[in-house]
Amino acid sequence: MAAYSASRSIALNFGALAQYKITANLTVCCWANLISAPDLNYPCLISRGILNAGDSYCLYQYPVTNTVNFGVCWDTLGNRVIVQSAVGNLHGALHHFAGVRNKTAGTLQIYVDGQLSASAGMSSSYNILAGTQPLYIGNNGRPMGGLNYDSRVYNRALSAAEIADIYASKGRDSVLDSSMVLRTCILNGYTGDSLTGQTVYDHSTYKNHITASGTIAVGADPYSTVKPPVQLVLTR
Repeated sequence: MAAYSASRSIALNFGALAQYKITANLTVCCWANLISAPDLNYPCLISRGILNAGDSYCLYQYPVTNTVNFGVCWDTLGNRVIVQSAVGNLHGALHHFAGVRNKTAGTLQIYVDGQLSASAGMSSSYNILAGTQPLYIGNNGRPMGGLNYDSRVYNRALSAAEIADIYASKGRDSVLDSSMVLRTCILNGYTGDSLTGQTVYDHSTYKNHITASGTIAVGADPYSTVKPPVQLVLTR
């Protein structure tokens, strides 16, 4: 895989489209090599809001202990459930992170490197708030620093075995059914602060739904079989 860098952080904004307004079962996951968070900025990896009133879901870096947290809001007042990885200092090395909301089981879970790290209860009577915020990768006003690639969103709760498969196969997994509403892939990387001339691939069943700083092209999966994505590097 080739890696490309960007100065500061350029957000990928997928908009507030219906396929991202997931209210029942949800999985968000990505590979990331994070820098140590320098302040209380709570850098976002994958997010629809930052868990304030009216927001939906967020996978983010907790700066005090450099854990990775996953949270969801379930009403417009900002009532939320957050689960924090049991392992801290998750920066300076490549890790795979996954947040799962299983409504049937009444749980919120976070996985690190294919293994369940922590779990919290969330009543099955609660729906994730549909919210109005767009889906962001790598920013949402809380820019992350480091590497973020193969970001995915599913409208179901992946099993522990499926998450372990994604981690073990390093992007060559077969967890690619129609429940995957987003999978990002950068073709040529970034140049400076601009995405001008770059192509972002969405490997999911939804295509061409993205905006960002600069002028970019968005295409459907160009492969007959999904290949490991080119790395997306975001640096402060």
